Amino acid sequence: MQPKDIGENSWHPDFDATLLAPAGTSGVVVLEARQPVPDHVWGSVLLLGNFDGLHVGHMELLTAARRHAALLKAPLGIMSCEPHPKQFFNPDATPFRLSGSNAKQLICARLGIDLLFMPRFDSEFANLSAEGFASELLAGQLGAKAVVVGEDFHFGKGRRGSVDDLRLFGLACEFDVIVVPDLIVRGERISSTLVRSWISSGDLDKANAALKGGWITKAFSDGCTKLIFEPATILPPAGQYFADIWNMKGDPLARVKIYLGLEPTAIIEAPITIPAGAYLVSAWQKLNCDVANKGNAC
Repeated sequence: MQPKDIGENSWHPDFDATLLAPAGTSGVVVLEARQPVPDHVWGSVLLLGNFDGLHVGHMELLTAARRHAALLKAPLGIMSCEPHPKQFFNPDATPFRLSGSNAKQLICARLGIDLLFMPRFDSEFANLSAEGFASELLAGQLGAKAVVVGEDFHFGKGRRGSVDDLRLFGLACEFDVIVVPDLIVRGERISSTLVRSWISSGDLDKANAALKGGWITKAFSDGCTKLIFEPATILPPAGQYFADIWNMKGDPLARVKIYLGLEPTAIIEAPITIPAGAYLVSAWQKLNCDVANKGNAC
């Protein structure tokens, strides 16, 4: 695959930011592991991965899955465990999450995904063998007609299952396996790890370009001017930013100036206050100014 440039004029056709602007009616079916699968989403073409923040590399997988689903006249689905496996194995890990489950559901709904399968990643799931993952979960419970993965996909207990193993299980269980090459941009493989490094270093231009409007974090308002982010959320360095505030349905409420401190909290600049409750925060933009001595009071 030839290198590509990420920029404002190279929007991915499956993930234009305009899809994330207005609120829409969600048609996505969200299921956990032990829930029955409705008939109309049974037998899907299923993307497999963590999908912690859907970046342009993931959109390559989505394009392949969308085309194969159209060919098979099958529903389009995504499987993404919650919590993230890293949170299960290392609950005290440095904050790393790009987007939580709420943002994931919103993005999937607006991308036209039919099924979002979010099995709980617990000890039972972690101990599921590679063969059990393929035969019991993918084929047995979901009836997958095809799965779409990246080149580095691993699965099953201890991540022992490889892409080659998945191909063999696909032959045995009668589902197609589509492997999508990595997306390379300016010599770098686009990955969630790379995007996290951009955010933590404050390079939001690159992060926003890679996530194409899909960097959506969850925060809680104290009913005054304070926003408290989920503990696992990766945040940019302390400083002053513009950001969009949405309600949990994705309806835009305000474009605000916030002061992000060293803790996972931010102060909204007066005179705007946000009623107490949960919100989504998106479209971060860095402002080049000092934020010292900004107060926390209403």
